[in-house]
Amino acid sequence: MKFPLPIKRVQKRLTQKQRSERSGRQAERLAALYLRLRGFRILASRYKTKAGEIDLIAARGDLIVMAEVKFRATIGAAHDSLSASSERRIRSAADLYIARHRFAQNKAVRFDALFFYGARPSLRRTEHIISAF
Repeated sequence: MKFPLPIKRVQKRLTQKQRSERSGRQAERLAALYLRLRGFRILASRYKTKAGEIDLIAARGDLIVMAEVKFRATIGAAHDSLSASSERRIRSAADLYIARHRFAQNKAVRFDALFFYGARPSLRRTEHIISAF
């Protein structure tokens, strides 16, 4: 009786851009978990508008948090990655979100930054900056 040979799976090598995208998505999932553990409800993830994108939108009570998530090799690089132009883009996207969602119009809005650093995104290497801008 002959048995079929096992099929070898060819592992596709990811490009640097694909690896960065994967790590960024993982960091966003960890950031959502981090906020949920602090009592927030996630309203939107990767909210896209013509003005820009907001990584996470979360709410707790009368507060809505627009969170920018960054994953870099070092904490310094993560801090440097948050620029004035990204701040303007996020604020514009937040204005559109609030205009489109009636419940959000009477709430306080805060802009936070969640930085992940190291070889891989991890809750152990996280910095949460409240009211980053």
